[in-house]
Amino acid sequence: MPHHWGSLRVQFMLLVVLAAIPAFGITSYLTAQDRAREAVSAQANAVDVARLVAGEYERLTQETNDLLGQVGQEPAVRGHDEKACSAQLASLLSRYPVYANLMVFRPDGTLVCSGLPFLRPTSSIDSPWFQRVLSTHALTVGDYEADRVDGRSGQPIALSIRDNTGQVQLVLMAELDLEWLGDFIAKTQGTPDTSITLLDRKSTVVTRYPDPAPWTGKLWAAPGVRPSNGSDEAAWEGQDIDGSSRLFAAVPLRDPTAPVGSVVVGIPAEYAFAASTINFWRNVATIAVAAASVLGITWFGDKLLVGRQVRALAQATQAIAAGGVQTRTGLAGTSGELRDLAGNIDQMAEALARRDKEREEMEAALVESEERYRDLFENATDLILSVAADGHFLYTNKAWRETLGYDVADSPKFFDSIAPEARADGESIFERAMAGEQMDQIELTFLAKDGHKILCEGSANCRFVDGRPYALRGIFRDVTSRKQAEAKLIYLSSHDTLTGLYSRGYFEEEMARLAHSRRLPISIVVADLDGLKQANDTLGHLAGDELLKQAARVLCSSFRQEDLIARIGGDEFGILLPQSDAAVAEEAIARVRQNMAAQNEPGKIPLLHLSLGTATASSGELLIEALKMADAAMYADKASRQTPRSKQKNPIT
Repeated sequence: MPHHWGSLRVQFMLLVVLAAIPAFGITSYLTAQDRAREAVSAQANAVDVARLVAGEYERLTQETNDLLGQVGQEPAVRGHDEKACSAQLASLLSRYPVYANLMVFRPDGTLVCSGLPFLRPTSSIDSPWFQRVLSTHALTVGDYEADRVDGRSGQPIALSIRDNTGQVQLVLMAELDLEWLGDFIAKTQGTPDTSITLLDRKSTVVTRYPDPAPWTGKLWAAPGVRPSNGSDEAAWEGQDIDGSSRLFAAVPLRDPTAPVGSVVVGIPAEYAFAASTINFWRNVATIAVAAASVLGITWFGDKLLVGRQVRALAQATQAIAAGGVQTRTGLAGTSGELRDLAGNIDQMAEALARRDKEREEMEAALVESEERYRDLFENATDLILSVAADGHFLYTNKAWRETLGYDVADSPKFFDSIAPEARADGESIFERAMAGEQMDQIELTFLAKDGHKILCEGSANCRFVDGRPYALRGIFRDVTSRKQAEAKLIYLSSHDTLTGLYSRGYFEEEMARLAHSRRLPISIVVADLDGLKQANDTLGHLAGDELLKQAARVLCSSFRQEDLIARIGGDEFGILLPQSDAAVAEEAIARVRQNMAAQNEPGKIPLLHLSLGTATASSGELLIEALKMADAAMYADKASRQTPRSKQKNPIT
């Protein structure tokens, strides 16, 4: 019989392995101490390199300060002579390759001259470094940026030239050449594969050694890295921006007034920990050889001890597990603990035989019970379903299939049977129920096979098997007709049945709501349909109703979508215009009169005419007063157009 990992022999071998663990632990502890000492040494070296780079960088900024001070005294520069000034700056660029460009600006940020030719008009008034240099008398080192004149990237160093009163006359800027900085940094590297990164105050990479191109201008965002832009130096172990593991040291860079960035030096971890790593693996190899020798003795000595009897017990238990409950161990004549174990296994086999008989009886009873419940579910009027964790139906009753029009064979997945606009709700209900939440009084819209929608109410929960969610169980009832009736009642309660406009009650509710809102100012227009009673008396109520409908259409076409139009009386209409001043309301009234004139074709009887009035409330408290004022204005409009009946060509207006 082949050996396997659960055998007694393997258990003995595991004891040997466990005995070797303390030795590995001691080796690991000693290695950790060695690594700690090596880390301190490596970080000290990194700090030295970072200080060297920082010192050279600060020396460079001081030399730049001196150079800019000299340039600021040149007559061509002070006299804003663009041609002569640019020629002098170009000459300086050829002598100082450290600079990508030299530029002179006026206090308003416009460029006076540049060592490189102009590519386009430029202004530096919005640059942070320009604002800082205007506010200080000292040299200012800016952050990484792409130059606006020549399109090249660099780091600006600026100095302001002031008169005797302290007013800024000129701003001189030297832009450090990033390629020169990269070559300069490369000369200061310490141990092999050391990375040196120069950051500005925003932790943007100004330049880097090695391989500066992928990282220049990028934000420093390496996990665990803490570059210092303050006054303190820092050292840590972490991951570099290129993904390598390193020991880091950071030293701040300063201009004469404040920190301007930092130098981050990273020494490869494999280089720093090389000695401790070699010692660790040497010790591990020694322990492994010793453990392997003991394991070999244990493996081949197993047959001389208890291997035969244990394998006999294993064969018996495997046979019992396979269903052979009549199997016995055959070790009843042995002695010791194995005899007791064999007797227990034989007793277990006898107990399993009895339970097999009981299980068969219980399964028969369960089948009968399932048939009764299935018949109950299948003939229920409610929609009953069961959905597996992957969304396919495990069961749907007859009412479900008939209501949605599906057969058992062509039933879609649960989520496909939900109307598209309700699918997000269906997914939420499914997830919450499968998480164990009891979902009561839920609403869900299903999609029948023929495409019509069915609104259902019901409940859902989850069936768990062995502590894991197995299926969603739901019971629903078709409430489509009831919901449609409720929606119709709600519509009728807030709308005028003749015109389709909002009712007076809804108008008053909206006024109360707007009175407490911030959608100010609020204008109100009141319109009264002239001649409605005469139309009813002379032409009949159907003509009067048609006149009201025409008035409603004219109003709807004249006001904005966000305005609320309501019929607030028999022949009276009210319109609420949120966030509208008096001018907006007057424009709307003009549209009403224009559309009304277009409605009144020559010879038409009766003519459509609305008397109109408007008022505007600047606060919610004045809204009721504005309604009264609009009503009064409407009556004034009506009175201004009334003439003696004998002079009217068409008395029905």
